[in-house]
Amino acid sequence: MRVNDLTDTSYWAPKGLVRTKCRPDPLLSIEDFELEPLLSKILSHAHSVLEIGCGSSYWLPYFEKALRLEAAGIDFSPIQCDISRRLLAGEGATATVKCRDFRDPPQEWIGHFDAVFSAGVVEHFNDTSGTLKAFARYIRPGGLMITTVPNLSGIWGSLTSAICHSVLKVHNVFPLSALIAAHREANLRIVEARYIRWLATSILNTRTFSPAGFLNYIAYKLARTLRRAMPQLCNLQSQHLSAGQLIIAEVPK
Repeated sequence: MRVNDLTDTSYWAPKGLVRTKCRPDPLLSIEDFELEPLLSKILSHAHSVLEIGCGSSYWLPYFEKALRLEAAGIDFSPIQCDISRRLLAGEGATATVKCRDFRDPPQEWIGHFDAVFSAGVVEHFNDTSGTLKAFARYIRPGGLMITTVPNLSGIWGSLTSAICHSVLKVHNVFPLSALIAAHREANLRIVEARYIRWLATSILNTRTFSPAGFLNYIAYKLARTLRRAMPQLCNLQSQHLSAGQLIIAEVPK
């Protein structure tokens, strides 16, 4: 583990049931409800996508099978990479998964991809802009970086600390404004930046708090019902109510 890393491979070893979800489920997940249509739209002109931190990912099969992209993933955990390969095989997908540190890119992947996607990766490193610069090495000029992180800068961070402080300790906590600044420091042009996952209590689904899954389901049903009844609620994404941050940025041409 390098000095700026907040986790090592032991942290990502499964501590219970291994994820079997192999595709996004907008009916049961607030994050999928928001991200699936966004990714489908923004990647509509792409030909290739790399997921960094792809361990146990259900997005890789989606990228290949639903969006028909050349999909690939990279992760430093051998166990998590094996899980990803099993999920891909179960969907009949053939995306390449490489088990290695993303800061040591395969030569053939440098500047190769139209887009890089990461979900919950950047916050596990102290050097945020340096991490984003490493991500950008994989993207062709004019390509896109799509980054999501948990929003732990408000009430969700306080709740996580109260429930399981050890989980909070492996996250670099920052507001959306700091994440925007880190992207700009990495010489990336911001296309879109906003809070996501309104009322998504899945952020509390730590290794010691099993009721969080049920709470997330109830909160999701409530949030979705309110959104349909009051579309203006989509504008209430805020630092305090939202459990995630999203940034889409472009690599200079």
